[in-house]
Amino acid sequence: MKFWKIASVASALVVSSAANAASVLLDEFTITKNGSVLFQDTFSNGLLPPDNGGNTQQYKVLGGPIISESNGKLSLNAMTGEDVIRPDVGEMRRQGLRVKTSMNSALPNKGLRTDDTFSVTGLFDLTDLFSVRERYGVRLTDAGSTMANDVVGLSVMRTSDSQMSVVFHSTDTTDATDISFVDFGAYNLESGHEQISLTLARIDPLNNQISASFAYVDDGVMGSITSFSASEAIFNGEDFTRAQAMYLAPVPVPAAVWLFTSGLVSLAGVARRKKY
Repeated sequence: MKFWKIASVASALVVSSAANAASVLLDEFTITKNGSVLFQDTFSNGLLPPDNGGNTQQYKVLGGPIISESNGKLSLNAMTGEDVIRPDVGEMRRQGLRVKTSMNSALPNKGLRTDDTFSVTGLFDLTDLFSVRERYGVRLTDAGSTMANDVVGLSVMRTSDSQMSVVFHSTDTTDATDISFVDFGAYNLESGHEQISLTLARIDPLNNQISASFAYVDDGVMGSITSFSASEAIFNGEDFTRAQAMYLAPVPVPAAVWLFTSGLVSLAGVARRKKY
């Protein structure tokens, strides 16, 4: 086999791998505040974020562009996202949404603030994941503040023991030299369900604790709710937080592609020597 043919085969396999990369479907994204719905998107208008159907709130796309919204679902695909460094696994690729609730204290009705109760819920199609720490779910973050040190998340994740699990977690980036990722509990994912509803909530305006819960959804009917016993603090110096829906996947390693191609070239060389 000639070298250009080998290179073509390798390139085709690499392209195929990228084209078949996992994506996740977000069916609904809802935020409540002080007992009322602040924001809801059912992704049924066919308009891609950052447009969300004329609602006064709008999205910031995290990684992008988002390229598909159909049949009432939004596709998050990390292969069209951006590269970020994650403290637990290193370089990842992400794509997601952040609702632009205001940081400005003069606009209290638009924000999720220290004196509010609130919740954020993402309804996702259940999707199998292949890599350790690959995940999709909902998060609360103070990104955009001068401190930007709190991220609390609830994710479907492939954990380090190779289990598909629902994980309640946080990331603390108070100091750029001291970045930590902490799991506050995990439940192994039950098989046979269609969707999962993931919720982060602040139920008491007098403390900064965020609780987490989830429920399976089949044929549009929500099952029993499972709540995590742990809770995690937010508002450590800030007076607002923002809601996100996110998908993160490991970045393909270029060295692995090179080694694979080199291996094919070596095999071709062996085959040629045998022929002659």
